[in-house]
Order: sequence, then structure tokens, then C-alpha cells
Amino acid sequence: MQVIASWSGLLIRGAITIGDLVHDDLVVFGPALNRAYELESQRAIYPRIILDPDIGDTFGVLPPFMATEDGLTFIDPFTPLFLLNWRVQQERVGTSKVIDERQAGISIIRALRREITKPLGEPQWRKLDWLFRRVCYAFQADDRTRNYERKYLGDGT
Repeated sequence: MQVIASWSGLLIRGAITIGDLVHDDLVVFGPALNRAYELESQRAIYPRIILDPDIGDTFGVLPPFMATEDGLTFIDPFTPLFLLNWRVQQERVGTSKVIDERQAGISIIRALRREITKPLGEPQWRKLDWLFRRVCYAFQADDRTRNYERKYLGDGT
């Protein structure tokens, strides 16, 4: 979902935890929801889905497309390895339209570049720049692609 949403300029931030949760068709509540919300709103900061650092090794061996930065482990779907794994899974289930990881990477970079070259406030720009630089590095984008002119909002912030 993160990858597909990014093609439209929609960036997703979240958190994954383990704990008590009650839900039905109308409501969701419980300490696990509160913890996930706390992590997403206060610790995730950038467009990423982090794992709760307080649950230790509960998740077991993590796949190689996880990343750790600033003491937080998160799903890193904006890498060739993740997108290759995604393509392999699509092929296994016989999906009619299999997404090539290189083309997906190009689409992600283009979408992020469209967003980052718009006038942005400092907090929005910082989050987008963090992701844009990660993706450009992961896909070995050239200098022409990586460099852009930042546009500020009308008030200069």
C-alpha cells in the first residue's frame, strides 16, 4: 500500500505493535491501538511504518527489506529488494499485471519529485526530503534526478 499510494503523492506513516485490542465492524479500542497511535504520531516522524521498539524480538527474524535508523526499525518498501520480493509474490499468485521493480522505482521517484518541487513548509519538506533521498539512494538515481530547487511557501517557512 505504501508503494502504490506514493505513486499518487500520498505518503503513509504508521506503527506496528502487539497487545490487547478490541474491534468489531464499528469500533476499535484498546491499549495496543493507543500505543500504535503514540508511536505513529510521536516517533515515526517520516513516511514510514515503524515496529514498536518495546516489544523486542517478538517479531522474530525480520525480512531483509527492514531498515533501522534513529533507533527505530521500519518497513522499507522503497528499495529494489522489497519491490523484487513484491514482484515474485505477484508472479506466485498469478496476478494479471506484475509490477517491474525498476519501473516501480522510477514511478516512485517521479511522484516524490513532483511533490518535493512544490512550495512546502519546513515540516512537510523535511519529511518528503528524507524519503526522496532514501529512494534516490536505493535506486542509484543520478545527480540530475536527485537535485532539485526547493520552493518555499509564500511566508518563507
